[in-house]
Amino acid sequence: MLDIGALQKFRDQRFFSAWDGSVSPQSVADAEQAIRLLIDNLIALGSSASEMEIQQAVDQCVERFNKLDQGWIFTIEREDICDCLSRIVELCGFDGSAEWIAENREW
Repeated sequence: MLDIGALQKFRDQRFFSAWDGSVSPQSVADAEQAIRLLIDNLIALGSSASEMEIQQAVDQCVERFNKLDQGWIFTIEREDICDCLSRIVELCGFDGSAEWIAENREW
């Protein structure tokens, strides 16, 4: 079951501030917006969203990162994105393992 309160709280933070100075400000902003959009979509699904609905929302977010990556997602960024997505999946009540992310990831 989605923890909507925890997702809302998580949404309000900076996700990738560690990238400041090493990744372009626009790429950082776009990446953080992709995560916020995922959280917004999950909240809109509601606390009783199915695992399949959550997986589809995560897949869409991964696809957004596929489009955003213009050669700037390297090991550190990849790990940070995966950690963030895993945390979101856990807030939805599921195991946040890499299986949720790896299927359609190109970065």
